[in-house]
Amino acid sequence: RWQRGSRQTRRMPVDRHCKVICIVLPCRQAIRAGEGAVEQTILDLLGLPDIPVVIFDRSPLVLSICQLQYTSVLGVSDPSFVAPFQRAIQARYPVAKRVDRVTVGISFGSGQGTVQEERRPSEQWQFSDVESKWTVILAPDSLSLETREYRHFQDYLQRLLEVLVALKEHVGPALGTRLGLRYINEMRLRSPGEKLPINPVLLGALAVPAFEERTAQTMQQLIFRYPDNQGITVHHGYFPQGAVVQPLPGRQFPDSPFY
Repeated sequence: RWQRGSRQTRRMPVDRHCKVICIVLPCRQAIRAGEGAVEQTILDLLGLPDIPVVIFDRSPLVLSICQLQYTSVLGVSDPSFVAPFQRAIQARYPVAKRVDRVTVGISFGSGQGTVQEERRPSEQWQFSDVESKWTVILAPDSLSLETREYRHFQDYLQRLLEVLVALKEHVGPALGTRLGLRYINEMRLRSPGEKLPINPVLLGALAVPAFEERTAQTMQQLIFRYPDNQGITVHHGYFPQGAVVQPLPGRQFPDSPFY
């Protein structure tokens, strides 16, 4: 049972045709595992109309992450304790290594965004497939599943359920404290004059032609809060170059502008 304050739940996450840039959902934004009974979804909370599922040939979605946070399990620092968990998932995630925990901050000035990373030694383990398209990260107080190859939520949910079963059987955290789901999109412009394929309501000053041609960089954060400790956070903006998501080993940061 996963506890949030005085409430308890056995539910799992779901999204419904999400199109916003970056989303974090707490654990009551959910689907009951094995039952297929959908509760409120992202579009329900935002009051947006239902839309058909569309798989783009060049999808702007570059990374999807779901993280479960829980009360600390100190045994995760011991390789022999983690070994049964590794064996349970190694068919899909055969590459294992210990990694540092990274805290990332972004500061702005002189028209440039600066990414500042703080690396702290941590008993954190990373398990990935050979191409690093799917990754599981196990820490003493959290489990994350991230992918660069998102297609359908049901596929993603199936993988998530597999690693949660392994977590329950071989790590056994006492209480879950938070469940978050995040999507990161990078919409790249192929030419300087290309128009952003984004609803002008979200563009802010960029929707004004006189401002758009002089804008070097923008950033906006929208925070929505709902009953039952639910919430959605949207970060979006225009950047002259670089990327939000770290490229895979051997690849360079793109130098084209993106939103």
